[in-house]
Amino acid sequence: MTPRLFGISLVLVLIVGVVPPVIASGASFHLLAQRVLASSSSSSSSSTHTPWMGDQEALWFTQIRDHFASPATEDNEPATFAQKYYVVKDHWKQDPVKGNGPAFLYISGEGPLMGPPGSSGFLGHLAERFGGVIMALEHRFYGDSVPFATLDIENLVYLSSEQGLADAAYFIEVMSQPEHLNVTQWITVGGSYAGALSAWFRLKYPHLAIGSLSSSGVVNAVLDFTAFDKQVATSAGPICANLLRQVMDEVEIAVEASYSETCAMFNATYAGEDFWEGDFWFMMADATAIPIQYGNTEAICDPLEKASREGKSLLDAFATFVRDVFLEQMVGKLKQRVYSSKFMSETTVCTECNARQWWYQTCAEFGYWQNAPAMDSIRSPKVNMTMFREACERIFGKEVWPDTVATNRYYGSVEYGGTNVFFCNGGDDPWQHASITSPLPWCDSCPVYVAHCHDCGHCVDLGTYSKDAPDAVQDAWTSIEEHIGDWIAGQHEGGSKSRTGLSSGAIVGLILGAAVAGALAGFVTFALMFRKRRHGDRDYVNMQNVSTPAATEG
Repeated sequence: MTPRLFGISLVLVLIVGVVPPVIASGASFHLLAQRVLASSSSSSSSSTHTPWMGDQEALWFTQIRDHFASPATEDNEPATFAQKYYVVKDHWKQDPVKGNGPAFLYISGEGPLMGPPGSSGFLGHLAERFGGVIMALEHRFYGDSVPFATLDIENLVYLSSEQGLADAAYFIEVMSQPEHLNVTQWITVGGSYAGALSAWFRLKYPHLAIGSLSSSGVVNAVLDFTAFDKQVATSAGPICANLLRQVMDEVEIAVEASYSETCAMFNATYAGEDFWEGDFWFMMADATAIPIQYGNTEAICDPLEKASREGKSLLDAFATFVRDVFLEQMVGKLKQRVYSSKFMSETTVCTECNARQWWYQTCAEFGYWQNAPAMDSIRSPKVNMTMFREACERIFGKEVWPDTVATNRYYGSVEYGGTNVFFCNGGDDPWQHASITSPLPWCDSCPVYVAHCHDCGHCVDLGTYSKDAPDAVQDAWTSIEEHIGDWIAGQHEGGSKSRTGLSSGAIVGLILGAAVAGALAGFVTFALMFRKRRHGDRDYVNMQNVSTPAATEG
């Protein structure tokens, strides 16, 4: 299969850590992706997950709590916290003469970092191919890297993408020193939220990373994200999508008959109380979207199609899936609690408690509200902007709402302004509509690739590296590897074009040309003035008719 590849060159700095399956839920990518696979009866190798090494010893980095505070004096050191990270040197080539191999920085996203990426994954392959060392850094406020004793909203103000990027920058600066890795080339890769971080790192700190892989990178902070549900329907296929709509109608009927009994049917309770209705409907929406997002459509579609063929209850089949598969195998240890706004309003710190933090980032910075479309929606129309606004207020006890216009202005949204970034997405992934899937005409070094295949889901390119993967995924791997090789070899320094379509080289040429033209004009002017002094005012008109190349050529 020929890849849909746009652009010329790519730079990679590996920041990986992936947005939760449904961006506003508290379940993390790392946990969900693996559990989606575990629950699958399908052997599709295009399913998304990142293989992990669970036996590595965790290390701790002294990280600055606020990178943007006033400079500390000698007697006033900045506040710090312990940030967890891992190192994998299995394939690292160290050469005191030629220099050490590159470092791949894997930055975890909105969940606990369970270990470094394993050797069976694509990142492990890249490390082996290029003699690189893998560094995996847990994101601040998630897992065990929490700067405070509680998650009070006054403390959460230090949780932002900007602080997270600064964490990665400081980590690279320290680890690049001779007493640590002594590495001069860093490559970042990220998936989903961390895919956005990866692209933004190259944008904001281009001097620290030679390139970036942005896997399913959600660089566009979409406030009203109805395209998400539309893509779920498309990826599910017409038969399954219609069954999902039908079963959601049946859930509506059940709720009208008895909300409490319906909550019990789906285990939608916390601390002996039924969910707030907004929590319930968002959990229902997630249950239909997550398997499809992660390339496991059979997990949700098969039981519904089987019930339909056999004339059995769709509602019962869906409830069984939600209880026994979705909550038990996909969401993980905290199960339905990650959908309870009452649970998320609690400020207790624990390794698995990450839902409150991610809700804070979406409520304060990103949005990504997966609202029901006006027509042909799978999710209930109760999943809307009003629901999300109330959820933010319930969780944090006051109004918290994102200025997505400001977020997109700061990072550029889909008009990405950096260079040397590879944007890769799965064709069945609903999150592709918050990413970059079309060529960037102004950036020669920003290739864009969409892997079109059955169950090519979220961050599909970061999964297990296997010859059995679909052709579209293998094409993506081949292209990414080629670009990384070019970056490491220094063959592509990253070229971008202005919005007029001119390359950076052309712009430099124009500037130099203008400078030369200006110098020539100055020489001509001087010569005419000298001539005027010799011949009087008769050359004044001639002087006025002299045109400057820089002015006429633009």
